[in-house]
Amino acid sequence: MGAFSGQWMSRDRTGDGTNEGATMETTKLQAELERALAALEAGDTHAAERAVRAAVQETGAEQMLTPDQAARYLGVDSHYAVLGFIKTGLLPFTREDGEIRVSLAHLQRIDEHREVALIRRLDALHREIGDFGSPDGLTEEELETLSATRPGTYPWQRDASRNDAA
Repeated sequence: MGAFSGQWMSRDRTGDGTNEGATMETTKLQAELERALAALEAGDTHAAERAVRAAVQETGAEQMLTPDQAARYLGVDSHYAVLGFIKTGLLPFTREDGEIRVSLAHLQRIDEHREVALIRRLDALHREIGDFGSPDGLTEEELETLSATRPGTYPWQRDASRNDAA
């Protein structure tokens, strides 16, 4: 697992300025730096150097994300999009304890890929048209009007007229 616990990095894709999750919780990094400070205060420069080197190493550790986290990072609405990127070979993955993980570095690499951009546009369109129509569907009157204005007959209507003729 990567060096950072808690939240992972994300960006404001909505334009609302919230940019939630943009800061990384750096508990382990902070602990190493506090250890370095304590060692310096105690005059132990060798221990301080080891702690600083450990902190530097922590900042370079690869951060692995779940498909849900990856979807939020990429700005797509569903982790299924991330799984699709994996299935098509666009996004490499590993398994940790049987769970799928993708690296932040790979997400950054595909962030501006046309497939990712397309999914973002489709998600935005889906949200936009979500308010069309009534949640209860069409009324009986609307169904009758629709049926009267459509040319031809439905297959079940043709079958019924054929049975009546026979």
